[in-house]
Amino acid sequence: MPEESKEELEKKADEIVKRYAEDMLLVKGGTFVMGYQDESYGVFVPDQYDAPQHEVTINDFYLSRYEATEGDFYVFAKLNNLSLHEWNNNLSIESRSPVSHVSWNDSHKFCTWLAQRSSLPYRLPTEAEWEYAARSRGQDVKHATNDGTWKVGVNIAGNEGISPPEIDKYPHNPLGIYGMSDGVSEYVYDWYAKDYFLNSPQNNPTGPETGNKKVIRGRHYRQTLSDDFENPMYARNADPVDYRSMYNGFRCAQSIK
Repeated sequence: MPEESKEELEKKADEIVKRYAEDMLLVKGGTFVMGYQDESYGVFVPDQYDAPQHEVTINDFYLSRYEATEGDFYVFAKLNNLSLHEWNNNLSIESRSPVSHVSWNDSHKFCTWLAQRSSLPYRLPTEAEWEYAARSRGQDVKHATNDGTWKVGVNIAGNEGISPPEIDKYPHNPLGIYGMSDGVSEYVYDWYAKDYFLNSPQNNPTGPETGNKKVIRGRHYRQTLSDDFENPMYARNADPVDYRSMYNGFRCAQSIK
C-alpha cells in the first residue's frame, strides 16, 4: 500500500483534533481515598505495585473516553517524522485498537502535539486523576468496568488474543470511560518513587519532581485475575521514559482553563 500524502495526513490530523474535542469527558473533582495495600501484608511495605491509602482532593479535569489508537498515533508519527518501534511500522491509519509499543516520551509528545494543534491544554493525566476516574470519581470498586465486576468476554477482555481489543469493544465504566481495566496499561504524568505516597500533598498531587521512571497504571488485555493479585484497578508499575512495551499505551487528559 502506498503511503499517504502530506495532504491526506493533515486532513486526518484535523479529524483527530475534532474527534478528541468531542470525546473528552468532564470529570468533576472531589476528595477520595487513593491507594490500596492487600491486608495480607500485615504492615505497609512501600512498593511500586501498591500504595498506602491516603486522602486526595482532585480539581475538575477532562479525560479522553478512549485510549489513543494505533490510527491516531500513526498520523502523529508520520507528520512528525517520529521513529516507530518495528512493531508499529505496520500500523493502519484506520485502526481503532489502542496503540502499544510506545514509550512515555512518545505518549507525552502525542498529547503535546494535540495541544499545539488544537490550542487546548492536552496532557497526560496525573496518577491521582487516573485512579479517580477509573474508580468513577473515587468509589470503592475493584474493576473499571460497567458494574465493577470482572466477566471475561462480557465486560472485559481477559487474555483473549495477541493484540488489544478495539477501544470500545467492552462497556465503559459508570463515568463513560472505556478500557481502564482491559485495554493497555497506561502511562501517566508522574515520576515514580516507592515512598512518594507516604508524604504526598493532598491537593492535586503530580508526583515527585524528578525520577528515573514514569508511573504506569492499570492492567492490560493479556493479564488475568490470577496475575499478582486480583485487583486490576490498583495495578501500578513504572518504566524509563524511553522504554517501549507491547502492553503500554496511554490516553490524554485536558486541564480546565
